[in-house]
Amino acid sequence: MDSLSVGARSSAPGTWILAVVVCGLLLGLAATRCGLFDLDEGFYAAAAAEMYRSGDYLTPYYAKKPFLEKPPLLYWCIAVAMHLGLSGEIAVRLPSILSAVGTLLLVGLVAGARGGGLVAVMGLGLSPLFFGMGCLAFMDMLLTFFLTAALLLFWSSVNGGPAWFRVPMAVCLGLGTLTKGPVILVLFLLVVGITYWKLPDIRITYRRYWWEAAAAYVVISLPWYYLVFREHGAEFFQEFVIRQNLGRFGGADTAHVAPFYFYVPVLLVGFFPWSWYLPWIAVRTRGNPFYRFCWIWFWVVLVFFSI
Repeated sequence: MDSLSVGARSSAPGTWILAVVVCGLLLGLAATRCGLFDLDEGFYAAAAAEMYRSGDYLTPYYAKKPFLEKPPLLYWCIAVAMHLGLSGEIAVRLPSILSAVGTLLLVGLVAGARGGGLVAVMGLGLSPLFFGMGCLAFMDMLLTFFLTAALLLFWSSVNGGPAWFRVPMAVCLGLGTLTKGPVILVLFLLVVGITYWKLPDIRITYRRYWWEAAAAYVVISLPWYYLVFREHGAEFFQEFVIRQNLGRFGGADTAHVAPFYFYVPVLLVGFFPWSWYLPWIAVRTRGNPFYRFCWIWFWVVLVFFSI
């Protein structure tokens, strides 16, 4: 048993939980120190406010026109915050803050069982990119939380945990699909498929509960897509499916054109200073099934979005 596995207890649970609370408070403080300054923040805040005022929770609107670029979960969350009496930047950014805190809790649970809860939570929570995305009104942190939860539930289901974990796993995938579209399902299937290929010893544990998982995914994600397509038809298909999803893969979205290596400096700076330790971590975790799964996850996301 290596020093990174269960049993190497270098931090008590209370320590990393306190670190999560501190990171959450810092995120909340940062979120209220400046107004909305990114263009997308303004779009999302306006669409959520219109949804709150009109009571129409099916179709997001911006400037009284259907705003069909993204699914509605972020708008729903912001509208709930407004119903709770919150206003201003905290209402708009609260979903990202809570998603960041939730992600840190998941990381703390996994890393804490391996003796590194405090280091993992503080390293991730205070890294520039994670912290920045955690206090801005984007959909990325919600997507990060749901993908993290889904993949950790999957790993548990094939590594000694109950197979029925695949049902809440699918619920997370469904909620992620309501956050930013089917990209979360594509990433998940790539990670699961490559894991099946590269870790043959766990293939036997892939059995059971996949049909139940598929049903849960459909029940969570499909109704909104069906209802909004029924109401807006070709307009929704053209904007959401063709332009926002297929168009980006074809390079039609000029706002997202960048060199293939774009995310390399983003990773180095955004995860600084811990990014410089990644080669050492790769060597030290070689051969451990869980860390091989984590590296598959890492490379799938990095390469996918680089493409």
